[in-house]
Amino acid sequence: NNPTHRFSKMWKGPIVAAAAGEDDDDGAKGESGATFFSLLKDFCGSTTAHGAPRAFEEGNGKVRSGAWMIFFLAGLGMLIYQVWGSIAEFASAGTSSTVAFARLQGQPVALPQVTVCHTSPVKCRCSAWYEDGRFYAEGACPAENAGDESCRRFYSEKLPFVCKENLRTCKTCSSVDYPFLDGTAARKAAAGFVDTEQCGTPELQAKFGFDSKTPSKLDLYQYAGYSDRSELVVECHSEGLLGGEDGSDDCSPNKYWDPVWYDHGYGACHTFNGESVTASYDDAGVCSGPACNLVQSRPGGHVHGSGMTLVLDVNVDQATPIFSADSSVHSPHLVVHVHDAKTKGLVNKGFRIYPGDETDVRLRIKEVQMSDMYPFTNCTMDPNAIEPELCETECIQKTIAERCCDSSIDPLAGLTTDRIASDPMLVCPLGVTEEVEQCIRQVKRDSHNGQVCKHPENLSTARGDRFGWYDATSEAQKKLVEEKVLAGESRLYCPSLCNKQTFEPVYTTSGTSLTEGAALAIASQLVYEKPAKVEKMTKQTGCAESPDECIALTVSYVKKNFAVVHVLYDSFEIETVQITPAMSAFSLFGAIGGNLGMWVGVSMMTILESMEWLLVAAAAGLCCVGCCAAKRRPSSSDNMPPSELRSATIMYAQPPAMVHPPLPMGSVRGVSTSSQFGV
Repeated sequence: NNPTHRFSKMWKGPIVAAAAGEDDDDGAKGESGATFFSLLKDFCGSTTAHGAPRAFEEGNGKVRSGAWMIFFLAGLGMLIYQVWGSIAEFASAGTSSTVAFARLQGQPVALPQVTVCHTSPVKCRCSAWYEDGRFYAEGACPAENAGDESCRRFYSEKLPFVCKENLRTCKTCSSVDYPFLDGTAARKAAAGFVDTEQCGTPELQAKFGFDSKTPSKLDLYQYAGYSDRSELVVECHSEGLLGGEDGSDDCSPNKYWDPVWYDHGYGACHTFNGESVTASYDDAGVCSGPACNLVQSRPGGHVHGSGMTLVLDVNVDQATPIFSADSSVHSPHLVVHVHDAKTKGLVNKGFRIYPGDETDVRLRIKEVQMSDMYPFTNCTMDPNAIEPELCETECIQKTIAERCCDSSIDPLAGLTTDRIASDPMLVCPLGVTEEVEQCIRQVKRDSHNGQVCKHPENLSTARGDRFGWYDATSEAQKKLVEEKVLAGESRLYCPSLCNKQTFEPVYTTSGTSLTEGAALAIASQLVYEKPAKVEKMTKQTGCAESPDECIALTVSYVKKNFAVVHVLYDSFEIETVQITPAMSAFSLFGAIGGNLGMWVGVSMMTILESMEWLLVAAAAGLCCVGCCAAKRRPSSSDNMPPSELRSATIMYAQPPAMVHPPLPMGSVRGVSTSSQFGV
């Protein structure tokens, strides 16, 4: 009734027989007891592993057994070394990259997003800089920290935005921010400046009055910035649109552009083919929407191909010298940034376009695909995630807004609002004081020193590093941020994108100046088709009635202010970089299995044999302690009363007459015994 006995009868096999001490074919029990060592020897002589059985073969000499044991142990050592190396490589979470090239055949390629911004984002002729006479009181205005209240406010709120015609210098003048600038003469000149224009709305202009509170940067850009796209983008052409419903290559209409958005450094920006420009397909595969024909149908050759062409107005005469110099802009120019939705805000990555230039920007499509298996890669599949560099920049901007500009924004909060429409630093005041400037410099120093918004170099080795790069003022705050990051509510941890597409410039070329022919062609088209725009740009009148008389001055304006940009794919070849784990779990098991087979000849079956042997040895009560001594099997006489035991002893001392025929030598049975296996 013992379950172990029943299981052993059903299992049977040589290993069970050896543990029970059976040494003949009919299951008879041998005279000598089984030991751990004898069972191990029996296993080594019958296992499927290579090498070990050779050391325990019958008839071996000591030298052969020893030699094979040395060979086996040497292989075992190499096995441990190789397996340990494989495990270490797996634990290091290394990755491998493969690069593949594929060419798109017979199909058009969608044009990228293109953003246009101005490096001098404030117009100098806006009337708010000049009309409020309370900023222009009579008297000396030696410096921003001297003179009366009107002088101090003129330095911080008006002087940075006035046109170059109003600036005056002198050798003996001294100012902290503007060396050799004659503030008194500049204020007097600006008070009499009349070549102004109405910018923004009356409500916005009122925010720049003497009795109003200090406006924000967003107020500044909405009032005096290039919010009207036509002030920057004069013409837009894309040959793919010829196949659309309009039959025209004109891509200037609003349906091909996102609404204006604002950057704290570049002011009003305009994005072509952005997120609001969509396309949809019905069940029949017919495309509808403005984005359907924003494509390039053939690669660019020695001509401009079929990408897009922009004619841009740099507005040199509207540049604000002081404001631009404070932003380290030494000459007015535009920035053209070619990107996708994930990198829309990285305007500083764009191309600089200077007036008079004709620029070719030829692109190549590059895709990066990564596995999202932690810890091999720390990428994210979140569709709302943005480029890590943009994420870190946003963190710094939030920190500056919160520390220096009295913003209620939480630098540790997630993206609860649209990032582009609400640049964190747009809330900063227009008139930046020395205190605010010092605060901004301190935040940037802290970032440089790794105290705030620091992105770790290696996120794959320690999970704690994921949350160690931001400014955690307390353990409670750190724990809160960990919970937010893990819940996907915060992007302070800036992982790479698992799948992303970038547009890498193959090369760019730029001419030194527009030719007379190109300037004449652009000027003629503007005068004949858009006379009102020409009158506004060139300060001419009567262009609608007498267009030919406006051509000469318009050509001069075009050569001084305009630039032409061609954006196109140089080829339709896509470079795909695929990043995968250098050693996956399957590869690790394969490496371990290969080394087991090569060095000691062990397979999965051998491992199962070993497990069977260990279980049988444990069930038989055999252990390696005292394994060299035979373990005596329990005898039926162990439980006999003393009187019966004496009788049995006498019977063995005086054996009865032979009843059975003599047994063969080596199979003499002793007293009846019973092993734990019951066989």
